[in-house]
Amino acid sequence: MKDELNGDFRETELGALPAEWDIVSLSQVTEKTKQSNPRRNPTSRFKYVDVSSVSNENLKITDSADYVGTDAPGRARKVIKKNDVIFATVRPYLKRVALVPESLDGQICSTAFCVIRCNSNLADARFVFFAATADEFVQRVVEHQRGSSYPAVTDKNVLDEIIALPPLPEQRAIARVLSTIQRAIETQDKLIAAARELKKSLMRQLFTQGLDANGAVKETEIGVMPEHWQVTMLGELLDRKVLFARNGFPCGNHNDKGAGIPHLRPFNIDNDGRIALNTIKYIETNVDIKKYLLEQGDVIFNNTNSEKLVGKTGYWQSQGKFVLSNHMTILRILQDEVIDGIYLSKFLQKRWEDGYFTGICRRHVNQASISLARLHQIAIALPQPPEQRAIARILSTADKKIENEEKRKAALEALFKTMLQQLMTGKLRMSIPDPFVKTTDREK
Repeated sequence: MKDELNGDFRETELGALPAEWDIVSLSQVTEKTKQSNPRRNPTSRFKYVDVSSVSNENLKITDSADYVGTDAPGRARKVIKKNDVIFATVRPYLKRVALVPESLDGQICSTAFCVIRCNSNLADARFVFFAATADEFVQRVVEHQRGSSYPAVTDKNVLDEIIALPPLPEQRAIARVLSTIQRAIETQDKLIAAARELKKSLMRQLFTQGLDANGAVKETEIGVMPEHWQVTMLGELLDRKVLFARNGFPCGNHNDKGAGIPHLRPFNIDNDGRIALNTIKYIETNVDIKKYLLEQGDVIFNNTNSEKLVGKTGYWQSQGKFVLSNHMTILRILQDEVIDGIYLSKFLQKRWEDGYFTGICRRHVNQASISLARLHQIAIALPQPPEQRAIARILSTADKKIENEEKRKAALEALFKTMLQQLMTGKLRMSIPDPFVKTTDREK
């Protein structure tokens, strides 16, 4: 790879590009595709790819449905082949774009896709795939969008859109680099999934068997647990002043300009039970917020949300002044010699993962809730504090593993984004070996 910023560039409608690159519409480097009606062969079987089958997170076909011709959906019409690029024309801003794998060669996709089939003598399919996923390309397509309730573009809108086209060997080299980074991201996804599965396995074991996998257990009203553990109601801990509970407060308009004080809302607790501060809203209020301020070590419980999300629980470790929504409850540890905050947050989060709170929440229009009174009635498994802290350390280590793997993925994604922009504009060029020069000659 080499930097060619000072090389021979020319100005184009896509900005400054290497002089030897062309500007072409997709229609100039692709072949015509065809449609087929599976219902004409009632007994034939096929795999069907619809818009929901394509993930706009990893830009892949993640699913397909099996059909026989007689049951074919009305939109099942477009024949796809290996290395076709499919670009969703419905809500194109969602960027549902994918490269067809060999396993779906000869199958059928929805008419809601534009099928881009490259002429292999002119364009590399993987290069075109990456060009079609670039934000700049997608945005130019979106400008042709029509309709409000069902915004869409036509196949012609997609195929008439232009891309920068390097010589074919350079296209292939660019595609190889980007594909390598993409595969590294996919590997990282698997590592994250494995780390999450390990944590789930640890939670299952630790909250049913404790630290001794061979120790005696007993059956209780909240499930199997070690024989020496106790079942305790949260209400009892609250009455004994071991814990303190308070809901947050309702407020007026939020802002994302940093005016006022940061105000946590239910979506700030992710599905792993971590507090996510990447999206924070602020409030300006005349309410005396002193009694609502979070303290390090607070357990935060989502008391109101959609039914499936009520009960998500996180542990607050940040510094600074933060308050929270009345859809969340502070559980503050007053006697840490009785209960550990991290242990409590992990136990409640495990109960959420098991679906426990879905069964006890009160349902309202479009949401559900668990009141402070009902919170008193929640039972928890309570080992001795040293064992609580040991369990908390193990699960915190598992959380750190997930976090580290996610950071590595984020770094790879940032690298991919940078490389995509640099390579697709010629700011970073690929060194293409001359096939007529011997290796020994190149090394001189």
